[in-house]
Amino acid sequence: MTYGEVRFHGRLDGVIELIREQNEEVDKSGKPYVTIAHMADMSASTKEGKEDYALAGVQGGLFGMALAQREHNEGPGDSPMIKLLLGNAGEGWAHAETTAEEIVARARNERSGMDRPIAAVGFGQSLVPNGAAIQKISEAFIPIVGTTATYDDVALSEPWGHSGFYFPIAPSNSRIAEQAAYWARHGASWKDGDSEEGLPAHATAVAIAHDPPPPGDGEEHEQYGPHLAERFMDFFERFDGEPWRGSEGLGESEQAGVLLYQEESEGDGPTLREVVKKVCAPEEPPELLYYAGRAQDFKAFYEEFRKSAWEACHRGEMTILGGDDVSKFISDEEALIESNSERHRVFYTPLAPSDSWGVQAEESSGADDESVENGDENAGTDDEEFYDGVRGLVTESQGVKKEPEEGEEETTEEDPKASAKEEGATRRHPLTHTPSWATTP
Repeated sequence: MTYGEVRFHGRLDGVIELIREQNEEVDKSGKPYVTIAHMADMSASTKEGKEDYALAGVQGGLFGMALAQREHNEGPGDSPMIKLLLGNAGEGWAHAETTAEEIVARARNERSGMDRPIAAVGFGQSLVPNGAAIQKISEAFIPIVGTTATYDDVALSEPWGHSGFYFPIAPSNSRIAEQAAYWARHGASWKDGDSEEGLPAHATAVAIAHDPPPPGDGEEHEQYGPHLAERFMDFFERFDGEPWRGSEGLGESEQAGVLLYQEESEGDGPTLREVVKKVCAPEEPPELLYYAGRAQDFKAFYEEFRKSAWEACHRGEMTILGGDDVSKFISDEEALIESNSERHRVFYTPLAPSDSWGVQAEESSGADDESVENGDENAGTDDEEFYDGVRGLVTESQGVKKEPEEGEEETTEEDPKASAKEEGATRRHPLTHTPSWATTP
């Protein structure tokens, strides 16, 4: 746990230093304040040399928190200021329960005064250790605002049921799957300048997801992908879609049309490469592939798909629709996706669609049609101000100079990922994605 003095990963240094400075200003002000704890995985994974795209989500969440803290503390009114306490759950959330226990201990320590956390926020991945952390903090009657964890039962613990102290702001897997399946089956279109863009309707679909084996203790760990894939295919069938039957006999789950893959080191299940080959090779491939895997695997999937020897994938005859976790990959690899968008477009369902920030199209203000029709001249301006505020913090964080730790060389080199996010933030024309305004009947 830290107020910003501890370094976790170079990518996060700039924004954490901003939070440290803002916390310091709270202490110096002498004014009343409240402390809010935040938990996330701030440690990069080095597994098999893969880049941890989950840090894109963590970095974005920290920027949002830093902006909210600044706007609140500098705003008018007599409400207490906000101080942020950051907790690292560790790689793969291995230390989530330990971090949760420390949050609870600090909250119960009356000697800490205003440094006692009164609420917690974050908890943004659908993993079993995260659910255990939510349970521990709930048992201490500390309210929790969940950010991006979408598994339906992430806050469920037996025999008490869903935590009454957990308040998620993201939709559940079931809600995401239902909406995505509706769009996949019936299509969705929108205006992009003078042209008509959109996701076409599809009659057949297959869903793929990573299904890692339980760790050494034999307990399940992953909650996101397989559940999302199965819910998607369930709803796709309800909307009169047909699960692709070619998935039979290779890593198929109990839900028709779902293919589950593993890494070679994880067991004897089919690999991602074998699953992609299975989907691309037949004479009658599925019309749509729903990617419910993690952002970590999406680069390997996308390369296998694009370079496949089979025409259905190589020529872009099959539509790719991804879940919300894909947005972490696209945040870092925008150029790769955009350069291949003519043949291999990627549709995905982000939890915070870009048209909410006024970047759906060149002319968009971020306002909904009804607000504009009713003559609301300020419609969408709050979203624009928020987006500009985040962009400003990204720029500011690049100029933050943090003292190197002992034995570490001083550097003035900019964080390339932060630079990439800054460049992407200034774009007024987003990557193709499923629109947020389409609704089911």
